[in-house]
Amino acid sequence: MEPNESFLQTLDRELREEIGVSYAGEPKQVAATVSRIDIPDPLGTRALVLVVYFVRLTSTTIVLGDGEEVSAWLPPKKAAEALSSKYDENFCAVIAALGAAG
Repeated sequence: MEPNESFLQTLDRELREEIGVSYAGEPKQVAATVSRIDIPDPLGTRALVLVVYFVRLTSTTIVLGDGEEVSAWLPPKKAAEALSSKYDENFCAVIAALGAAG
């Protein structure tokens, strides 16, 4: 997040910067959690927060921003497995269940 930026402003900016699309309508927050891993910072440490939204994208064409790289698009269950080293079991269960939400 940038200073003075809301979660929804961050969501819109990150989608545009990282995959070249925005969203339409009202995003639905699905889950949020704090990582088990602290990020070193000159002023101490910072927590990594992950907030997950359902959104309707304005395009199905993905255009990666400068310096962005996708190693894999994962279905929810695989994404939950990949996140399990950083995030707690309950959060990962919510992510895994997104596949059933269809």
